[in-house]
Order: sequence, then structure tokens, then C-alpha cells
Amino acid sequence: MPSFGIIQLNEVAEYEYLTELAKQAHEFGFECYRFTPKNIDPISQIVTGYKFIHSEKEWVQVQFDIPTILYDRCFYTNEKEVKEYSPIIHWLKSRKDLIFLSHGFPNKWDVYQCLKLSPSLSPYLPETKKVLSFDDIRPYFLNNESFLMKPLFSSQGRGIYVIEPSKDSVSIKTVKQGNLIHKILSFHQAKKWIIQLIKKYSYLIQPYLSLNNHDSRPFDIRVFLQKDENGNWIERGKCVRIGPIGSFLSNISAGGEINSFEDGLSKIRQEYRRFIEQEINEIVRSIPTIVEEKYKQLFELGIDIGIDEKGAIWLLEVNSKPGRKSILKTAPDLKNTLFQAPFLYAKYLLNNKIVEKVRE
Repeated sequence: MPSFGIIQLNEVAEYEYLTELAKQAHEFGFECYRFTPKNIDPISQIVTGYKFIHSEKEWVQVQFDIPTILYDRCFYTNEKEVKEYSPIIHWLKSRKDLIFLSHGFPNKWDVYQCLKLSPSLSPYLPETKKVLSFDDIRPYFLNNESFLMKPLFSSQGRGIYVIEPSKDSVSIKTVKQGNLIHKILSFHQAKKWIIQLIKKYSYLIQPYLSLNNHDSRPFDIRVFLQKDENGNWIERGKCVRIGPIGSFLSNISAGGEINSFEDGLSKIRQEYRRFIEQEINEIVRSIPTIVEEKYKQLFELGIDIGIDEKGAIWLLEVNSKPGRKSILKTAPDLKNTLFQAPFLYAKYLLNNKIVEKVRE
């Protein structure tokens, strides 16, 4: 029976999702394991991790060989973690005896540069710069223009700041554990704080886009794509994420709620809604081909799209390791489809590898 391994940085991360996923493994002929990169013995190449026991419906700690199929669910939050773990992941990806469902993306800046090269996508991208020093930020302060600071490595809206300079002070907002944190600093205090922040972490900056709906609540559109059992991209669903009044994030982790795509856009006049749908479909249709040309094989994508108060459409982010909560909130009937997809695609990759070996 082939082995299916889930790689994670934290043994408790996504526990509920990975357990539901593992329950499907036996039906598709896989033994399911999960482990962290640091738990691979570099000499024996034996892994200490967890095996899902189908009869007991629980994880048991065991030692095992590196699984044949690997599903990378590692979420890096800073450069330290990247330096510590990514060399092991690169080593695993270089091995011809192992199969990764997806090669994934390195970081947000790399993905932005890839998308920016596409004539069809670049008009939808907010102008983005990598922060190397405070000089990269200074023009926003000189012009009293609001901007957003986004970590190079982050997920679920963590570590994002909205900074609004004015003549006499600087407003700084962020969301922590679902709560909006707001402080007012002088220019010198804000400058000192930003310099300390960018010394610790790598950040991107963008103009702040007011992505609010008719109720003055932040919202965006999440589109979820996966490959099917034949290796074809399928749109599994899309939804609208709506944040609390006064916030600037719409993520569930930031206190957001989920609406169906139809309900979320219901108060936009019909003729413009049709235009939005067409534009979104065009954006979504072109992304998989563009990113796979650079990042090789991928398995799933989360695409976030915003609409500002002037009606302009923005491509906010493309994520190679998306969550499923948003889509399942509006389409719970998709649960089996989403949880079976990794194994169906794994069988497709495994069968193709066997065929390639026969041809050799």
C-alpha cells in the first residue's frame, strides 16, 4: 500500500483538517502519515511522526520511511523558519523517488513578480514594493498617503498593518486574535517603530485600497481551485469574506464572516455584477497556467480578489496552500470532494510515474 505523507511545521497545526483528510486515505489505498521536517533522521532517513490508524480513527506516533507521496502544508511565518526548514523540503523535492502534490510558492514577493510579468494580470495588481529601508516608505509620509505593510511570509492576515500618515500624526492599525488594534503616534515614533519592525521581518508595501462594501465593511472574494483525478484544474467554489465594521481584514481569523458569492454581491447592480463575474473568471482562468510555468507542478490555489469603492477590481493574493473553511462555510456539500481530491490527484501522479518508468 503506497504511503501518503503530510509535512507540517507544527504537529498541532490544521489538526482537524488533517484528521478528516486522513479518514479518506484508506478508501483510496493509502497509508497516511504526518510529520515535521526536523523529525527526519539525516543518517537513517527514518521519520518519527504519526500514522493514522483507520480502524481506530486516530493518530499514533511511530517511526517510518519517508512516504512516497508528500503533501506540503508547511506555513512559514518568518525568515528563521525558512532557513531552518526549507533546505530539508528542497532536498525532498530533489529526490526522484518521491512525489510532491505541489511545489508551492517561495514567498509573496516572488509570486508578485511572477504575476506582474503577465500582461493580462498586471493591470489588476496593486503596486507593490519590497521594503529594504525606511527610504522605501518615506514617500507615503511626505504625501500623507495611506499604505499597507504585509509580511513576506504570513497567512490568515497575520502581521498586516494599515498606516495612515497625516500632517500631525500617524495612525497604525492591525488585527490580533480577531481584535482591531489602533494606535496614534508622532512621525518620529512611527518611523522608529517601522525601522525596528523591518529589522526583524521582511515586509512588502502597497497603497491602501479601500475595499469596502455598501455597509462600509471590508470584503474580498476567495476562489478555490484544485486539480482533479485527471490533472485538470477545477474551480471548486468561490465565496465572499466580509470583515467587521472598522476593520480592514475580511479573514475568518480576523473576525470575518462568509457569504455565498451570489449573496455577497447581491447589492451590486445587475449589469455591473455581470461585468465583475466576467473579469473574475478571466483572472482565475489565466492564473494556473502562468504560475505553473514558473513554479512547476501545483495542486491547489486560493485566489483573493478585491473590489474598491470606485468599482476597480484588484488581484490581492494567490496562495498555493489555501485553507478550506471559507468555501465549506457556503458549500458544506463539497466536503467529501475537497478531502478526497489530494488522494485522487496523488493516484494520478503515481500512475503517471509508473507509465514514465515503463517508457524508460
